[in-house]
Amino acid sequence: MAETSGSSVVTSTVPVYAVTRLPAASRALRVKVLGVFVGRISGNPAVTANEVALFEGCGMSYRRTPVGAFDRLSGEGQVLLQQLADFPKTLVVAMHGPCLGGGLELALACHYRLCTDSPRTQLGLPEVQLGLLPGAGGCNRLPRLIGARAALDIILAGKSERGQKAFRLGLVDAVVPVSILRSTALAAAERLAQSGIRSIVRRPKTGFMGLLLDRNPLGRRIVYAAARKQLIKKTGGHYPAPVAALEAVEVGRERGGAGGYAFERQECAGSAITAFPA
Repeated sequence: MAETSGSSVVTSTVPVYAVTRLPAASRALRVKVLGVFVGRISGNPAVTANEVALFEGCGMSYRRTPVGAFDRLSGEGQVLLQQLADFPKTLVVAMHGPCLGGGLELALACHYRLCTDSPRTQLGLPEVQLGLLPGAGGCNRLPRLIGARAALDIILAGKSERGQKAFRLGLVDAVVPVSILRSTALAAAERLAQSGIRSIVRRPKTGFMGLLLDRNPLGRRIVYAAARKQLIKKTGGHYPAPVAALEAVEVGRERGGAGGYAFERQECAGSAITAFPA
């Protein structure tokens, strides 16, 4: 961990970067690595201002993960990422390359996000393409950040978005060339530290339709119903993961809190049983 003008920077020398460099590792190992990172920054007195994490090619692998472990791993991931979300100082995450699945869920738990404009940079939650659904908070945090419609568009199709589109959606706060990613992240951390701001307050960039459909319960009911109808038409009811993801988004957005995360964990474990039958 290095420090620059009061801001701590997490780079490839600390465990969080190992999460981005273990393509063949199991989800269990990655959760353990993430736990080391969370413990390190939470208990590190050197983190006196804001924290900057630099990610390259961040994602999760589900290979070699026992089906019965998904409930436990989902719960552990949720707890660890909530510790990041609750961290008393602003966490700035800078992303370059694909940031998918659990990698994006980690970024969502941070307080300020920026990415590069490189074609290599893609942000998404592709779990439904594996017959699963985001289980470390993605079904809860993404809709609150960018609105239910945009979140469902990403989650139900397993889509990924490039930097500029992610910025337009409100998924990231800035898009910059890779050459100035680090310096821009540091500048953001310094700016936020000096202002005393820990949590960035945002409204989804959804315009007038967002006001009608994303920001009130009745409008969101219309969104959920339309998405469910479209899913049934598209899948014929033969692919349970997107339906489970839709329900997890709905419960998380409308109930929030512990109930939303518990339902997401339950649906994540249930989808694993279907996706990976014994």
